[in-house]
Amino acid sequence: MKRWKTMKAIKCQVEHKCFGLINKTIILTDTRIVSPSITLYHQLRYNTSGATKVSLLCYLTGYYPNDIIVEWLVNNKPVSLSPVQKKFQNVQEGDITYSLSSKVQVDIDEWHNGYKYTCKATHNKKDFTEHISICSVNPASTQTAEMFLLGPSIQTILNREDLPFTCLLVAYGMQNFSITWKVNGEVPREAGQTHSTTERTQNANGTQTLRSTFNMKARDWHMHKNVSCEARHVCSSKPQLMSLEKARDPKQPSVQILEPSESELAKSSEATIVCLVSNFFPSDIDVYWELNKHKLPESQYSSSPALRYSGKSSYSMHSKLLVPKSQWKDGAYSCVVRHESSKSPLRHTVSNVFACLRSSTELVCLVYGFSPSAINVT
Repeated sequence: MKRWKTMKAIKCQVEHKCFGLINKTIILTDTRIVSPSITLYHQLRYNTSGATKVSLLCYLTGYYPNDIIVEWLVNNKPVSLSPVQKKFQNVQEGDITYSLSSKVQVDIDEWHNGYKYTCKATHNKKDFTEHISICSVNPASTQTAEMFLLGPSIQTILNREDLPFTCLLVAYGMQNFSITWKVNGEVPREAGQTHSTTERTQNANGTQTLRSTFNMKARDWHMHKNVSCEARHVCSSKPQLMSLEKARDPKQPSVQILEPSESELAKSSEATIVCLVSNFFPSDIDVYWELNKHKLPESQYSSSPALRYSGKSSYSMHSKLLVPKSQWKDGAYSCVVRHESSKSPLRHTVSNVFACLRSSTELVCLVYGFSPSAINVT
């Protein structure tokens, strides 16, 4: 049987006493046809700055006869990619089959832009194709990013004409994401509304961060125009979206100061003055302290984040001012609150916090709760 498979022709010779010697040669036609199996792989090429090229390898195996044509297509159009091809012959149990590898290199940017590459083989007048793209090799879980949208601080809103907004994306393969800014659902074209995207940064856990900033006129913000950041993966038809808009019904906070108790002052080397800020909306707020109308350094106080409790529509927070014993002196301590519900700062002041600590030879007269301010004390 093995010999039969390798035979190209059969010669028949007949000898007859009347007709002499007769020869007949039969040419054997190979009718065996085996279609190829086709697979397509990709491989990234790296240098010190990262991936620069993508190698695509098309393998055609187990076909017969040997005649085969391979071509490459990009986005379904034939292109010349200068493939490197190698052919192999395989013999198993007397059967001969052939294999072929075709390798091309494609541009890394086109790969990340979602171009589709096709390896097309024609064998025995039949076409065999296999497709590959970044979308076919990356799972759906890599097509979304962790997203953050940060608006301007209350200090910026109250003091500047151009308001910065920042959009942050954190994901693997950040080169496959793009960011689009919109105002009221439209890409802005007005002067003064500009955006810039910084370079991607690499994180320790293997993810990357993409940061984009957008400047908007303060007047547009105060007109309640909606600012949105739209993030899109090259393989996803549905973008991720986050938006910000100035609150339409801001609620002014209530401010209250809690003074240190006498027992705390007697036992401790530092005093704590607490400012309670409650029932405000929206959550963005700025709190700082003053002594005799002079702003105290931030290192002397700490503020909690604004919290909204279950069932509440407003926010609350507190700020703690630490006063070392060496600074216990008379004066007016003010908790100053800036919130978009009020054009001017909200200020709550307490005076003579440490008056009760005067020596026993001194008498202190505290007068409070009077109006108007003119008073004579003797």
